Amino acid sequence: MTPSAYDGETEAARLKALLAYRILDTPPEQAFDDLVELAAAVCYTPVAAIALVDDRRSWLKAKRGIDLSELPRDSALSAEALQQPDVFVVRDALADERYHESSVVLAGFRFFAGMPLVSPEGHALGTVCVLDERPRDLSPTQKDALRAIARQAMSQLELRRVSEAESLARYRFRALVEQLPGGVYIENLGASSGSYFSPQIERLTGYSAEEWASEDDFFSQVLHPEDRDRVLGAFAQAHEARRPIQIEYRVVAKDGRVVWIQDNAAVARDDEGQPLHLQGFMADVTARKQNDLELNEERSRLLERERAQNERLRGLDRLKDEFVALVSHELRTPLTSIRGYLELVLDDAEQLTSEHKEFLQIVDRNVDRLLHLVSDLLLVAQADAGKLSFDWTAVALSPLVAQCVLAAQPAAEEADVELVFDSEPTEPIVGDPERLAQLLDNLISNAIKFTPAGGQVDVRVDASADPAVIEVRDTGFGIAAADQEQLFERFFRTRSATEMAIAGTGLGLSIAKAIVDAHGGSISVESAEGVGTTFRVELPLAPTPQFALVA
Repeated sequence: MTPSAYDGETEAARLKALLAYRILDTPPEQAFDDLVELAAAVCYTPVAAIALVDDRRSWLKAKRGIDLSELPRDSALSAEALQQPDVFVVRDALADERYHESSVVLAGFRFFAGMPLVSPEGHALGTVCVLDERPRDLSPTQKDALRAIARQAMSQLELRRVSEAESLARYRFRALVEQLPGGVYIENLGASSGSYFSPQIERLTGYSAEEWASEDDFFSQVLHPEDRDRVLGAFAQAHEARRPIQIEYRVVAKDGRVVWIQDNAAVARDDEGQPLHLQGFMADVTARKQNDLELNEERSRLLERERAQNERLRGLDRLKDEFVALVSHELRTPLTSIRGYLELVLDDAEQLTSEHKEFLQIVDRNVDRLLHLVSDLLLVAQADAGKLSFDWTAVALSPLVAQCVLAAQPAAEEADVELVFDSEPTEPIVGDPERLAQLLDNLISNAIKFTPAGGQVDVRVDASADPAVIEVRDTGFGIAAADQEQLFERFFRTRSATEMAIAGTGLGLSIAKAIVDAHGGSISVESAEGVGTTFRVELPLAPTPQFALVA
């Protein structure tokens, strides 16, 4: 879209874009004032301004040589300049009858030149303009300068918007972390101490967050002398290798107490996977360390305490699972409602603009992703709590697998991956068809996701003997041997998935294993990096009684 594409629909979008910058009626800012001074100096005019045009006026964000703060839109030449693709020049407004009633002419000006301020999305928000009381023109060099000043003004608007967004994000981040029981910190890569600490750090050590961030070597100063070299060396290695660190050490608190700290930190990365900084969490584990030191002298008492502690932890774990299940359920209800209303709106899509339709389709896709994530979280919580329900029946395995392969075909085509299905003669098995479909969907979608374009995914089923066998084989990136043991753990993601920034939560394979286990079967993996991966599922034709009784 260009600034000349000027109609009702474009104007509505332009006004929406302008309001999103939250710039109208704001106080003067030096960066914009400097640009106005530069425009006047370069163009040799007594008056210059940055004018932002809304639905009723041309408002001056910055100005030089004029006392007005706004002009009526209908009579402002800056509004007409919005419709131009380049520098708009009126050499002598008195010589053109169209401009005799213009607020510019009424204010005593005859010359006007303006360059539109065009957002990255193509919306003309206003102009950088210069005015004079006598007729004149701009040289090619002056026009180039006006274009450059307009680009710089637009850059300042973008920086201002980004800065406000970052401020809001920082506020929300701090509001969250300051509710945690331990201290959260951010440390620049290569630094020896943090640049940000949450207020809880004062409760842990007696030193305020400001004191912790006051000196580059403050961390070294408060470390216990016996731990200093070990801890600083470990953090230096973590910084250099860009890897997580989990470490315990002692600090000397402000009142002289020795405090044991459990420190867990990891490298935060941007959307492209580039490292940003180290972020960590410090918890006071002094009581636990003291208990460890007294273990030999009070073994029996501490064993009893440990049993009580374990029971408490199990209770907390159950509460955690119940909490996850509750939150997942509460999230699903509004998401389902959102999805329903989206479908109603999209049913009348012919009444929407193409841009609005695209926005709604993006929302629809993201609601799908959230619903899928919530379902996965709920299923994992139910599995951990032993409350995963199954509807046992006779299942024709081959048609079920064929349906899952067919459902995955669009994703495979989009990824340019060939999806092949092969089935041996099959006998029916006893199982839950919905849960088995979840298992297959996870395995097939994973195989497609981790196979590069031009690769192949083979799905084979053989239920001619007991146990029945399902294999999903791909020609993808493969899985490192060090990662294979943890594949079926909740939230685990392989190193290659993280490095390649492949989307995922690390729940799919843990869900698959829970379903296979409930059917009395087994799941295994064979993989080699750069060659591909095969997941093999074995399911008994009829589950043993202990599994058949799962309700």
